[in-house]
Amino acid sequence: MEKGKISSLQMAFMMYPTIVATAVLGVPSITAKYAKTDLWLSPI
Repeated sequence: MEKGKISSLQMAFMMYPTIVATAVLGVPSITAKYAKTDLWLSPI
């Protein structure tokens, strides 16, 4: 790290958890919209 700059790899490592967390929280609601009463089947 030179003069407070981060590399693109370091930026990717910082953004990855944010993207994954958003997907983990968002996918069930999208699935629920289509599955309706069969939502229990989605984890399978």
